[in-house]
Amino acid sequence: MFEISILLMIVIFMFGAFLKGWAGFGTNLVVPPLLLFLSRFDNSKEIMVIVVTVNLFLNIYMIIQGKNFNLKFIKEIWILVLFGTVFSIVGLLFLDAINESSFKILLGSMIILVTLNRIFKLKFHFKELNWKHYSITGVISGILNGMFGLGGIPVLILLGSSKMDKKVFKSTLVTYFLVMNIIYIITHGFIGSSYNTFIINNILIVFAFAVGACVFGVYLSGRVSDKIFQRVMNFVLIIFGSNLIYVGIFGKHIFTIFS
Repeated sequence: MFEISILLMIVIFMFGAFLKGWAGFGTNLVVPPLLLFLSRFDNSKEIMVIVVTVNLFLNIYMIIQGKNFNLKFIKEIWILVLFGTVFSIVGLLFLDAINESSFKILLGSMIILVTLNRIFKLKFHFKELNWKHYSITGVISGILNGMFGLGGIPVLILLGSSKMDKKVFKSTLVTYFLVMNIIYIITHGFIGSSYNTFIINNILIVFAFAVGACVFGVYLSGRVSDKIFQRVMNFVLIIFGSNLIYVGIFGKHIFTIFS
């Protein structure tokens, strides 16, 4: 069973990394709910540390491949970065304070909210972004980043509601996501002491397979239309999120096939 669990873990990470390369999302949303089906992991929190760490390297590859990283864009949103960094620590403290059931409910809720935003493309209308917008968004982003590694969605909504040039918008997002990934790893590694031998070994096991799948996903992204696939994945993510909430409340999966 041990060998089978490793194989399944590798397949799950390859699937998530492939989605990341092809559609620009996947790892943080798809992989955690699937890994929870494996008896290999004791809790959701260690899963998130593994997933976000692997996702950092996938982001680095995609940044290098797409040539989108530029620190000059950080200067434009330094308040956002500052609050995001500080409140990542607050998010970590919240994470330590909640139990496993509550974590699953919150993570499931976040997956559903992120998916709904992907479907409806939520936007607000700001004449001009100021420090209040950046600070409030940074607080929310930081807390979500520290808890789930999902701090990108508030920033995506904020910047998407501005009149920012598309190229600058994409580069700013990519740069911010990379910074938040690094902050997550630092807070969990040095403050949360999350990187034990078990977690490091699992990261090393899936690393090469995940990067390879991401490379293949990037290769296919410019050659295959993904509109139908995106709709299917949105539906699947809603199911995943609902199942996580159900597990958190009732202690079992929605479908008996998962039990």
